[in-house]
Amino acid sequence: FSLMGAAPSPLRSLGPALARSVPDVEHALFVDGSLREASLDGDWGVDAQGRLQPSLALRRRFDQLLTTLGEVNLDELTAWLLDRTLRDVGPQASAEIMAVWARYIALLERPYTTAAQLDDPQSWALALAERQQARREVLGPAWAEAFYRDEDAALRQKMELAGQPGSAGRLPQPSVLHPDPRLGAQELHQRRVAEFGPEAAERLRAEDEAEARWQARLAQARD
Repeated sequence: FSLMGAAPSPLRSLGPALARSVPDVEHALFVDGSLREASLDGDWGVDAQGRLQPSLALRRRFDQLLTTLGEVNLDELTAWLLDRTLRDVGPQASAEIMAVWARYIALLERPYTTAAQLDDPQSWALALAERQQARREVLGPAWAEAFYRDEDAALRQKMELAGQPGSAGRLPQPSVLHPDPRLGAQELHQRRVAEFGPEAAERLRAEDEAEARWQARLAQARD
C-alpha cells in the first residue's frame, strides 16, 4: 500500500497548532492518548557499545510514533523524541537517531510520479523502483536496506506469483475488500464468501463493523 500514493504525506499539517512542552506531550500521548498503557514498538537500534545500527526495529518505533500525529503535531513529536532518546541512549546515539528521523520524515514527505494500481501488478514494479531509488538517496543504502528489505521481498514475491502462467495477475477488487455503498450488506457478504471463503468473509464483516464503530467515535469526538 505504500506504493499506491504518489502525493507526499501531509505530516506537517496534522495535529493541533500548539507548541506544548515535552511533559505535556508525554501526558497527551501516554496518559490521555492512543499510547496509554502501550509499550513502544521496536527499539532504538543501539548496540552494547552505544553505536546506532541500521535496523527495521527503529523504523517500527518511528512508525508507531507517527500514528500519533493528529493528537500532537510533528514539531511536538520531534521534541519529545529528542528528549526521550537523550534519556534512553545518551547524546551521541540520540543525535544519530534524530538525523535518521529527519531523513525518514523527508522520505515520507517526498512526492512521486508513479503510483501502483491495486489491480495491475505491472505497475507495482515501476512504483517500487522509483521509491527504492528515493530511499537510497534520502536514507542512504544501509538504512534503506534495513527499513524496507522485508517489505520489498514480500512485494517481489507477490509480483512473481502474479506473473506465473495461469495466474489472473490481479488482486481482488477493492469493492470486495471494503464496504461499497452500491452493494447491499448481504450481496457484499456473498461475494466475499465466493472470493475468499466463509471464514474470511466473516472476518471482513467483523472488520467493517469495528470500522463503523470507530468512525462513529470519531464523529462523536468531532461534535
